[in-house]
Amino acid sequence: MKYSLQAVILCAGRGSRFGKRGPKPVARLLGIPIVEHTIRKLSAHVEEFVLIVSRDNQRKIEGCLGDGSRIGVKIVYVINEHPERENGYSLWLAQPYIRGRFILAMGDHYYDVKLLEKLLDGFGKPGFFVVGDPQPGGSQVKEAEATKIFSVNNKLVDIGKNIPRWNYFDTGLFILEPTIFKTIERLGRVKQAISVSDVVLEHAKTEPFFLLSSDGHLWMDIDTLEDLRRLEEKLRSGFFKRDDGFISKKFNRKISIRVSTMFARFGVTPNQLTVLLFFFTFVPFTLFVLQKNILAGVFTQILSVLDGCDGEIARIKNITTRSGGFLDSILDRYGDALIILGIVVGYKTAQVSAIGLLAIAGSFLISYTNAKKEAVTGTRFRGFASQMGRDMRLFLIMLGGVTGYLVETLLLLVVLTHLVVALRIAEMVHSKGWATQAVTSLNPRANHP
Repeated sequence: MKYSLQAVILCAGRGSRFGKRGPKPVARLLGIPIVEHTIRKLSAHVEEFVLIVSRDNQRKIEGCLGDGSRIGVKIVYVINEHPERENGYSLWLAQPYIRGRFILAMGDHYYDVKLLEKLLDGFGKPGFFVVGDPQPGGSQVKEAEATKIFSVNNKLVDIGKNIPRWNYFDTGLFILEPTIFKTIERLGRVKQAISVSDVVLEHAKTEPFFLLSSDGHLWMDIDTLEDLRRLEEKLRSGFFKRDDGFISKKFNRKISIRVSTMFARFGVTPNQLTVLLFFFTFVPFTLFVLQKNILAGVFTQILSVLDGCDGEIARIKNITTRSGGFLDSILDRYGDALIILGIVVGYKTAQVSAIGLLAIAGSFLISYTNAKKEAVTGTRFRGFASQMGRDMRLFLIMLGGVTGYLVETLLLLVVLTHLVVALRIAEMVHSKGWATQAVTSLNPRANHP
């Protein structure tokens, strides 16, 4: 559900160290601008974003984000004609557009979605809030350059880069009230350059700032291209899932992440890519029918590599949905059947048809038993019982096509998939706890799918 919240994002910094890839807020991280990551992650709850930009970077930032309709939000641009007056002055420029309590974030910072969710929890409590990080190592913080916070009993006492005592790093995330603008006006009478830290410290004299801990969730102030590179490598490593198959971990995922980063630059949605990859399945299907087995094998492996891209793009753009996972799973099963059916049609023999039917059944049962266990126990199979996922099955078909042993490969698929299914059945039947519990539901279908 989207609430009528507002967020101010400060993007008026010069960012000269990024050269042609700048300004920093629109430098590409996993294929999309840094600031777009923040907007997308907040978009489930924030309907309007006020972006403070400079005259120099307005065209590039607005060119990347537009009016926000592509992301499903409204974006208002406010030009800071005097960026040398620092980010506190940039914040003050947002005043005419703010209707109530709002979020403040930095346009050149990356925030993990869980950190932003923690910030949103603060809206359930009255007052001003700042998010602090007590674990610099986990957040890639450069201590010498970072803004620091000293708090006592979860209340901010001091903030700045060179304060004598500190116990948190400032993440650049705040929950503020419109009364903050009166503090900026008061400071503006005595100094031209005003930082957000100046504003927070001054306002804390009259109204307390409460501290929200980041609890180690990832964030990063991206100052240099090297920072951007290190962060992208860290984020890419997070795409490897615990339940990825052997081929996916060792080969497919390393390539698909880079492909997904390129796809993310365009407007293609994960569901559109899922459907597109399903239709791509007709390429190896047709080639197997025509007995162009080597080429068919190569395209089967290409399909296997691209198979993870829809999910990766969903995570990059923070648009993962259960319906998307459901669609992907269903079309994958159709794709599996099509590829094996292509081999069967190509050989045109009753023997191969029978083997192909058993291979399709085995492939479906691998998926079904995994989903069934997850639905019943909340966990997936581990060890050998977790093998023969789609990545391994398509890899074996590729080997069969390239080597010319397709029928033997189908036989191997039959043996291995049904062996794994048998092991899974044995594991579930003999597992302790849930397997022997009586079903108390009056629903006559309670014991059955």
